[in-house]
Amino acid sequence: MSNWNSGSKPQGNIIPTAYDDNNWKLWADEKVEGGNSIPSLKISVAKNQPRITVYTGRKDQQGRAESIWARMSSYAFYNLLAILEQVAKGKPGQRFAMKNEKVIDDRNNPGKKKQITESTTWVGKNDDGSVYIAVTAYQKPNIQFVFKPPRFHALVDESGQPLQIGVVSPLCALEFVRIHRAVLPSILATNFDGESRSVSNGNNSYNRNNNNGGGNRNAGNGQYNGNSNASSSAPAAPDTRWDAPSANDDDDPSIAFDGLAF
Repeated sequence: MSNWNSGSKPQGNIIPTAYDDNNWKLWADEKVEGGNSIPSLKISVAKNQPRITVYTGRKDQQGRAESIWARMSSYAFYNLLAILEQVAKGKPGQRFAMKNEKVIDDRNNPGKKKQITESTTWVGKNDDGSVYIAVTAYQKPNIQFVFKPPRFHALVDESGQPLQIGVVSPLCALEFVRIHRAVLPSILATNFDGESRSVSNGNNSYNRNNNNGGGNRNAGNGQYNGNSNASSSAPAAPDTRWDAPSANDDDDPSIAFDGLAF
């Protein structure tokens, strides 16, 4: 068990959690262009925040494994699970997005901040009934992770034939929702970081949390969940079209939203 409960951190490596088991990962169907391995998606917790990390299977300019982050508060993560559950139970053709935003210095207005989109998380159901999750970011590949049975545990009918993807994928998506709703509270509790920016303890102001991706806008109505240090230069509401442009981010394209076109 982790000893982060009082704000102290364990010596050496961070203690692993259930999320570090590779059996929890989602895998893409194939490599992306320029990739050396099959992309994967992993859930983790860092500084009291759930985080989705997509490993694209490519190397970045520094030779490291290229990744895309979707950092969010626990409340935002449970909102994402709720919309995923709705999609899994709904009709094909549905598609929803959650903006993962943060506050940065506004280089066009010295001394002011602005709120921008670091990445966008998508959930949807394809025409064949398969349910997927994706995380997109500027100049990163767009990768669908379709919910499927584990590799060695195919779901079959009474004759031994694999069930169609439109049948099994919604079931797998619903189980993804259920298992993360059940496991996340214990991981958050046993790995609590008292030194995180999100913790109000006299030394760390709660409002600082908005600089590291804790706040998120709803995908549907543009209402903001959480406090913000952003100035009036921040966008009034997110554009959640499938091909949405960057979030008022021309001066800093390295973290702008690139849109999605599967």
